[in-house]
Amino acid sequence: MSAKQLLLVLDSCANLALLVALVLKFWPSYRLDVFRQRMFAVRDDLFAYAASGKIDFSNPAYRLLRQSMNGFLRYGHNLTFYRLCVTLAVWHFEGRPKTKWSEAWTISLDDIKDDSVRKDLQGFHARALGLVADRVMFGSPILWVVLALCTAVLLIRAQWQGVKQVIASASRKTLERIVDPNLLEEEASRLAA
Repeated sequence: MSAKQLLLVLDSCANLALLVALVLKFWPSYRLDVFRQRMFAVRDDLFAYAASGKIDFSNPAYRLLRQSMNGFLRYGHNLTFYRLCVTLAVWHFEGRPKTKWSEAWTISLDDIKDDSVRKDLQGFHARALGLVADRVMFGSPILWVVLALCTAVLLIRAQWQGVKQVIASASRKTLERIVDPNLLEEEASRLAA
């Protein structure tokens, strides 16, 4: 082997090691930081909404939504496909936990008389769940394939209209097929309390 070939092999190995470090160490950390930053932004928007006087800070719906977001922020590192599979396996053998948070959320929304406030809170909730779905979906190459297939099916059904909306819908629907989002919220709120 010539010196030129040896240098090429060493250069390739160094680049491969750098790529592996980037993919296995820095990319997941970056994704977690982006997830938390976006969730902080949604939570800040919710706070500003309440500060504007549209809903009271002591309102149960506001408090539940904030509790859920805080749980996702604190335990965002646990929102992975592997942990989701382990949790589903545990639930299969031990039984599915009761969704107290979801029941309380539904009741608290029903108690809000103003339809626009109710819709706004549901919008904050949808934004937070969208971030959770993206965190789980885009963190696993296995789910990338499933997402691509679901996106293709939904694009065909939607006749190629609204690609961004279809991709967002596909990630939520794919996650919903795997696990009930209410259970994710239940776990986040339980851990945040």
